[in-house]
Amino acid sequence: GEGRTNAELSVAKLSPTARNEAIEKLKAAFTLLFTVFGVPSVFYGDEAGLEGYEDPFNRRCYPWGKEDKTLIEFFRTLGKVRKDLASVLSDGTYAPVTAKNGLLIYERYNQNGTVKVVANAQKTEYVLDEIVHDEITNSDLKVLSPYSAIIIKY
Repeated sequence: GEGRTNAELSVAKLSPTARNEAIEKLKAAFTLLFTVFGVPSVFYGDEAGLEGYEDPFNRRCYPWGKEDKTLIEFFRTLGKVRKDLASVLSDGTYAPVTAKNGLLIYERYNQNGTVKVVANAQKTEYVLDEIVHDEITNSDLKVLSPYSAIIIKY
C-alpha cells in the first residue's frame, strides 16, 4: 500500500501508464502459466483486468460491465492456443533453453511436435535470431516487446 490509508487504498487505481505495463506483464505471466506443465488456473478478475492492492483490497468484486475487453479476448486466444497445442502441452517434456538477463526461453516437446516459448522480462525490446510466427497474435515477428511472451510451434 506504500504507506497509504485504507480509505486511499479502497479507491486507488493505477495510472494509465502503470496499468498498461501491468497488463503486458500479466499477459506474459499467463503465457508462461498456460505453457508450462500442469493445468493453468485463472483466479477470477485476472482475465478482466481487476486491480487491487493488499488485503482487503486485493480482491474486489468482479467488474461486471467494466471488464477490459482486450484482455478478455487475450485470455480467450490463449485458451484456444493451449487447446490447439494440447497434444504437446499436456504431457510434453519441459526443457529450459535460456534463463538470463530477463530472458526466459523453454521448449515443450514430444512425438507430436515442439513448442518454444520466449519471454522478455526486460524493459527493452529483444531482437530474435530469426523471424518467427507467434501463435498468440498469429503474426510473424523478429522483435519481442518489453514484458512480453510468444509461443512458437515447430
